[in-house]
Amino acid sequence: MQSRSVAILAAIIGFIYSGNTEAQVCTDKLLVPNVTINLTDNRSRSFLHAAMCAMTYDEFKQTYGADTGADYLGITGKGNFTSEKYTLKKDAECSDTTAEENRSALAYSSSSVVPPEARSAYVECMKAQELSCDFEPTAINGAAVINIYYHNDASQPTNITEVSLTNGKQILSQGSKEYRVGDPFIKGDHGIPIQVDSTPVTFLFEIKQNNLAKHCTAYLPSPAPPPPPPPQCKLLVIKAADFVNSQHIQVGALDVADYGTDIIHNGPPYTGAADMAEYRISSSCEGAFKLEVEYASGDSRPVSISLDDLMIAQAALSQPTGCFATRCQSWVLVGVVSLKRGDSLLRLSSTSVFPHIRTIRFTPVGQ
Repeated sequence: MQSRSVAILAAIIGFIYSGNTEAQVCTDKLLVPNVTINLTDNRSRSFLHAAMCAMTYDEFKQTYGADTGADYLGITGKGNFTSEKYTLKKDAECSDTTAEENRSALAYSSSSVVPPEARSAYVECMKAQELSCDFEPTAINGAAVINIYYHNDASQPTNITEVSLTNGKQILSQGSKEYRVGDPFIKGDHGIPIQVDSTPVTFLFEIKQNNLAKHCTAYLPSPAPPPPPPPQCKLLVIKAADFVNSQHIQVGALDVADYGTDIIHNGPPYTGAADMAEYRISSSCEGAFKLEVEYASGDSRPVSISLDDLMIAQAALSQPTGCFATRCQSWVLVGVVSLKRGDSLLRLSSTSVFPHIRTIRFTPVGQ
């Protein structure tokens, strides 16, 4: 007798609460890779926010990638999308959102983000549940629409026991009906047009059959906050002596009083051996930069310059500046190059000897 009572109680609890888990399973169909993310679009930001609240760091990184994560968090630099930064943002922004509110926000914002087949799979899943509801992702005749899917084959009548709508109201027009407490509720797909007064909008719908209650909720989120402003491209100045790799190179040493202590030139025994110097260039943004080099030379000593193995110039710095002394140091524009955000490798090389190079400069185009 006791076991039968426990079984009946379990069935009642299952009827009351089963909709939440089922709806979550449907929402999981939206968490797919190959999404279209545009951080200037409100729905894309809302979608990423809801995905963050629903996923662990590893799940988010695997599904959307570290670059998308870094852009969404507003951080820059290779390797800066870390579990710690993700967790801090998630704890700060997801704690006040219930699981059902987040599920609804994810469903509503997904329409312009996920592939159509993922969205279709979600809708079909929702329609297959006994009771589920969500917001139609696109307005119909200027009104927001709440979809209610109810599929129950029981013979007993079902009645509405709660209709709660915050920050909005049902729109009554020709051919539409008002959903009210006490009214019967029939099997099928229902669309409720509403006027949105402000966001967020929360909709709670409950029905009862044989004194057993079942409910669903839908949530229309407020617009997501704007993305962080893109990082400003900064002037990058690199001392020639600050190379990370070199070959047959010396810093200063020769007649430092005249040539300077901060220039690079060919090293001992000062013959025509090939020279090479490499530099790590760290940029806070992606963009176009003017590449300039300051050097002095009493004769023609051409230098090949490449950026991340892409040849920029094969005979740069070939014009004599008048002498090798500091008074003859001059700036020359090598060209306009594209820097990626993060680290790049700049390589200066020559089949013979270098001119006396003192400074390398990347100036953002337009500044």
